[in-house]
Amino acid sequence: MGKKILLSTFMTLFIFLASLIPVEAAGASINSSTSTSQVVVGNYVTFTFKINSSQASYSMAYSVSYDSSKLSYVSGSGTSNAAMILNGEKSKTITLKFKAKASGNPTVKISGQICASNCLSFNGSKAVKIITQKEYEASKSSNNYLSSLSVEGATLSPSFNKNTTSYTVELPANTESINVKGSKADSRASVSGLGKHSVEDGKNTIRVSVVAENGSERVYTITANVKELDPIKVTVDNVEYTIVRKAKLLKEPNNTFASTEVEYKDVTLPGFINEKANLTLLGLKDNEGNISLFIYKDDEFIPYNEYSFSTLNIYIENKEIENNISKEELLLNDTKVNTYKLDSTSYHYFYGINLDTGEETIYRYDEQDKTIQRYLKEESKEEKTDKEDNTSLYKIIIVYLLGFIFLTYLVLLVIILSKGKKKSTKKMPVIEEGEVEVEEVKEEPEEDTEEMANILEDTTEIKKTSKKNTSKKKSTKKKGD
Repeated sequence: MGKKILLSTFMTLFIFLASLIPVEAAGASINSSTSTSQVVVGNYVTFTFKINSSQASYSMAYSVSYDSSKLSYVSGSGTSNAAMILNGEKSKTITLKFKAKASGNPTVKISGQICASNCLSFNGSKAVKIITQKEYEASKSSNNYLSSLSVEGATLSPSFNKNTTSYTVELPANTESINVKGSKADSRASVSGLGKHSVEDGKNTIRVSVVAENGSERVYTITANVKELDPIKVTVDNVEYTIVRKAKLLKEPNNTFASTEVEYKDVTLPGFINEKANLTLLGLKDNEGNISLFIYKDDEFIPYNEYSFSTLNIYIENKEIENNISKEELLLNDTKVNTYKLDSTSYHYFYGINLDTGEETIYRYDEQDKTIQRYLKEESKEEKTDKEDNTSLYKIIIVYLLGFIFLTYLVLLVIILSKGKKKSTKKMPVIEEGEVEVEEVKEEPEEDTEEMANILEDTTEIKKTSKKNTSKKKSTKKKGD
């Protein structure tokens, strides 16, 4: 087994060395090369053969052979019975691109003739090593350690250890930069993050990255704490902050703010001001070193929130809008478009198609704020007045209808109650001979209080008259006797 491995290694080395030697063939030679000496299965490799002739040539023919189980031809000058016309050239380059199919050491061979007054033969070959991804990874170093790490003029805490990736260093006030030094444990690895770094007051984070030959990465982190000279502490919503005293640490919010200086407890601080909005901003830094802008007003700090809204992507149509007051041209992005004014404000209206959704609708452009949005049509003042008048009329009609229904209900209720009462009859006393007979009086439901009173009064009078007549008859009869 050991002999086979030794023989295979020797043959591979022999083929490699032989391919570097130009092959003379009756005055013609070949220089062979590959784009890479080793290729991973699934990747590509290009073979280059340069045929050199001792005489100006006018034609060339060649053929190529290769192990198709290991390589798959992709593109190039051709591989089978290829022929070409030359223009008095003494050299010609043939390129062949292959895809690696399986691991091994396949060889690509080329042979042919280059002709002038006579033809010169040539033969050449070139081998390549194909390995699997697993073999490739195993062949690469995975060492991504540092062998040393330090900060010039400062002490790391804890002391350096290649397995420890987090460190801190304390720096005096007014420190503006530090120099990070270090070295990699493996020469095949790559390192980034060493050298000079700018630092500011407070917490600064520095990353040193080590990438091994096989692509694996290890990151060493240094937290450099720069002491602040006479720090000013404030508390906002139960969170402690430090006021930023260096202007270069502050990021301007937008072009509506201008740089300014603010007096705070006899200290001049950098800030920003927007006079139109009456806003003054100062920078506060938290314990993690994050800086945010706060509104400073009446000795209080209020978080400042700023929002920016993106514009729509629309196609503006040349389409008329009904009930417009006037038609006007508007300059948008250096192009004139037809718009409509529905009122005397700075709003312009036009039809547009949203290029993201395909929706067609009316858009409103504010010429003052330079903003655009979908327009939801509002009712005109006349329409609102007409609707309000109609609503009032409807209310009056409804009130009258409800009143009529209520009165009708009361009348029907009275009739039903009156019919429901039992009719009662009251007889007058029997009148003897000579008395005026009184008809039976039926009590009717009271329709009117005054009418009932008159009936009762008449009935009383009848009774009185009847009694008088009866007494007279009795007295007359006695006298006759």
